[in-house]
Amino acid sequence: MAKRKTSGPESQNIATPDIVNAAHFAGAEVVMGAAFGFGIGNLVGSTVAVNLVSGPVGTTPADTWTYGKPLFMMGQYGIYTIFSTMAAWLKFGQYPIVKETAIVSLAVTAAIGIPFLIVGIVKKKRALNKLKTSDLHGSAHWAESKEIEQAGLMSAKGKIDPHTCYVGGWRDPKTGNMYYLTHSGPEHILALAPTRSGKGVGLVIPTLCAWMGSTLVHDIKGENYALTAGYRASLGQRILRFSPIERGTSCHFNPLNEIRIRTDHESADAQNIATMIVDPDGKGLNDHWTKTGFALLTGIILHVLYAKEYPEKSLRTVASILSNPEIDNVDEIFQDMKTYTHDPDGTMGWVDNQGRATKTHPGVAASAQEMINKAENEKSGVISTAMSFLSLYRDPIVALNTSKSDFTIKSLMGDAKGEKVAPTSLYLIVPPSDKDRLKPLIRLVINQVVRRLTEDMEFKDGRSVAGYQHRLLLMIDEFPSLGKLDIFAESLAFIAGYGMKAYLITQDVSQLYAAYGKDESIVSNCHVRIAYAPNKVETAEWLSKMLGQTTITMGTYSTSITGGAMPYQTGGGGGITYQARALLTVDEVMRLQGPLKNGKGEIVKAGAMITTMAGFAPIYGEQILYFLDPVFSGRAKIPAPNAIVYGINGEIIKRADEAKVTDLKTAAARAGRSVSSTSPAARQGAEGNPPASNGGTSATAPGTNKRAPNVQTAEVSTDAKLAAVDAYQAENGGGPKTKQAEYRKQDKDQTGDIV
Repeated sequence: MAKRKTSGPESQNIATPDIVNAAHFAGAEVVMGAAFGFGIGNLVGSTVAVNLVSGPVGTTPADTWTYGKPLFMMGQYGIYTIFSTMAAWLKFGQYPIVKETAIVSLAVTAAIGIPFLIVGIVKKKRALNKLKTSDLHGSAHWAESKEIEQAGLMSAKGKIDPHTCYVGGWRDPKTGNMYYLTHSGPEHILALAPTRSGKGVGLVIPTLCAWMGSTLVHDIKGENYALTAGYRASLGQRILRFSPIERGTSCHFNPLNEIRIRTDHESADAQNIATMIVDPDGKGLNDHWTKTGFALLTGIILHVLYAKEYPEKSLRTVASILSNPEIDNVDEIFQDMKTYTHDPDGTMGWVDNQGRATKTHPGVAASAQEMINKAENEKSGVISTAMSFLSLYRDPIVALNTSKSDFTIKSLMGDAKGEKVAPTSLYLIVPPSDKDRLKPLIRLVINQVVRRLTEDMEFKDGRSVAGYQHRLLLMIDEFPSLGKLDIFAESLAFIAGYGMKAYLITQDVSQLYAAYGKDESIVSNCHVRIAYAPNKVETAEWLSKMLGQTTITMGTYSTSITGGAMPYQTGGGGGITYQARALLTVDEVMRLQGPLKNGKGEIVKAGAMITTMAGFAPIYGEQILYFLDPVFSGRAKIPAPNAIVYGINGEIIKRADEAKVTDLKTAAARAGRSVSSTSPAARQGAEGNPPASNGGTSATAPGTNKRAPNVQTAEVSTDAKLAAVDAYQAENGGGPKTKQAEYRKQDKDQTGDIV
């Protein structure tokens, strides 16, 4: 019977009538095939044996009286069956030739009949398997090796893409070998991993120890910096450590420096900054006070950028204007803004609302007039609202770290047409104790980065061309904790075209829904999804649905019994039924094996995980533990570079691109000056892993998650600073480049550059 075609994917296996009939008649086909095979083998084998071994009938002692009368004659050859040769063996077994004839007959019969039997059994098994493995209710299944390779998640041995992200591990059930799952395409990645589940040791650290392009890392507690910045610096990358609440050891970034002043973009840039300031949670400009505060801040930001009275163009200056203790009437501020000569030469070509040429910025004048027109109570409310959002920048340390910029956003990826620059690793370090307070600033930085780097796209020969030198990985841990970032909700679908790849990590879908709503678009724009054992039922339900349904086969058998005192069976029958089942039920998802930990909370054995990729079967995998891998562990042990250390007047004492942590006290002491300094901290592994060795330096207690103490310096004379740097370079064999080469050599000697 020809197989009836069914709609749907070729991989589907629906129990159509022809499949059912094939299964029902499979047993009969085995018998018929075997009978045919052994029948042919019987005739051929016995005939060949009698005529070739014993010779034609009548020419040897083994004559018709030995094998009996043939079935029929074909010329001089008689056609015999195996029964003739077996009977002769039983009667005349003492004759070797008779025995040999029987053995040859059996061998030829088996050689022809057994293949027919095997073919029949295989056909029966396939028919029954099709019946038993019907996809009637769903075809969900776990990916096997071939499917994982087709998905592109298993790199060929010795070939590692420079833009590799690690998305888990997979252990081959046949060989027991562990394989790392990697993704190097432009698509984005979403990981759902509860706190203390091993996301740092299994996803973040391996990826940052492999990605060779630029990266922006949302680094809670600074652990990722401590464990990966050293290796990245050894590659010759520029390392930037932005920790807004640390004096002297953080690089500087002034959001206002990214406003393209004196261009058509200045108003839009200022408005984007004002939006992020007055909307710290991403809930939108929903109330009157927020909207009016937004308009006020936009005007003041532009005023500060143009006014020569403010040499420091920063958010601290913006805040100081509204809280100037020397001004009794706030309207004086707005009157000054309204009439200020922002463009003395008149080169901007501004016109006021009457169409007349003006040297006052129209946007600033409009914002000031709007405030002047408000009633005193409303005006006071607007100013209070704006000041509440600017309170962060009244912190002297935050104000200092945002007073100027040590880098530009464009330099993170480099201009394809500009001078060659090294990749940049920017770590945004946020201590948990200040996470909520710093959230508006971190949101602002990330928002500016994504917006600025998605402004221009070039085309050549009908195709887009890269306008950048280095791809940028956005490694954002605790992504929803930043609140709703509209730039991600709106732009995640196309930022890959600009060379950016997002690796977003959240604890569960509930956290994502809380920030972006049930109709969020984050999940749908992430091609690769990773899940560790969830803690919430909602996430387990979501995962169970995402994995899909499979069809299970159940055999049934019924009997009919009749009779009273002496019952007996009068009939019976069996059959197969199909039932739907989730590939993993909700409770099974909740019971995914988590990482095993010892009494100190250190991970000692990897847990289970699930990795899915759009268009492919899900992978039931195993977590990576970087500290058990000699390559990752070796890279993580490379000491993190010191953050930039500034003197009291802002001058640089040590640079961030040095590839070894050193105690500045020794070098400075040689220059004749005592410098207060803490010893470099041993780096403890992220997410509960055993602490890594650091050349004998005592590690922090496991599980404390302490950040590396800062190297602090007192003010040092210029001669002392130069002497300190000279001493450092002499002490370390010629400086950073020598150490970079040394680390790269160690890495290559150990691994051959193969992960």
